[in-house]
Amino acid sequence: MKNQIYLQARLGSTRLPNKVLLKICNKSIIEFMVERLRIVPNIEKIVLVTGPKNINESLIDEAKKIGIDFFCGSQENILDRFYNASLIFKPDRIIRVTGDCPLIDPKVIEKGIQIFNSNNFDILSNVKKRTYPDGLDFEIMTCDILEKTWYNKMNEFINKQAFYEASLPPTKFILQNNNIRQYDLLNNEDLSNIRLTLDYPEDYSLLLLIAENLYPYDKLFGLEDIMKFIRTNASILDINKQFVKTDYGLQVK
Repeated sequence: MKNQIYLQARLGSTRLPNKVLLKICNKSIIEFMVERLRIVPNIEKIVLVTGPKNINESLIDEAKKIGIDFFCGSQENILDRFYNASLIFKPDRIIRVTGDCPLIDPKVIEKGIQIFNSNNFDILSNVKKRTYPDGLDFEIMTCDILEKTWYNKMNEFINKQAFYEASLPPTKFILQNNNIRQYDLLNNEDLSNIRLTLDYPEDYSLLLLIAENLYPYDKLFGLEDIMKFIRTNASILDINKQFVKTDYGLQVK
């Protein structure tokens, strides 16, 4: 089985411009994430899946510098972007992560892969029923279910001119389909009130604080280390608490 990680990112964020190129521990967000993702076992390649080259050139240059593949597709239609990337790189399974999750835990992804390998699922997700912190998001899907979803939804986009829907994450359409085989990866403790994603300057301040305290001791610190640090420094969650969601529903990024 060819497992590939598709790192979804693009430039053009309005709330925090060029956020995926911001620095954490002297590395860009993308480089910081790839360093963590490279330890996930049995991954054939990591691919930056981004928008058009002329809009995302500095991000593509960063991918080249750190030695990962890249694919340039639609800036807005992420489903189409992922499907066309899969035609080029031909994976059996895709692990989707997003560039706003710099503290993604490779051990959690590994746990998801082990469950996926032992069953016959179309998709595994830790976001449909959120118990992990916002910012440790990922999904694993088969290339077959991505292809089927692309055929079904692209016709719908064209017929309805559903431009907003086209900009939604590809896995959201899959997770909304109750007729497919899906698995919700749950944490032992509900930590959905912890916000570790990157969308606002306050998020960046919190992530920087956590990383700069943990990275010097363990470059691949995980969720357990993060929570230990937070519990001994509880006031740091005040930094971005105004952006914490209380009702996620199906909030796939």
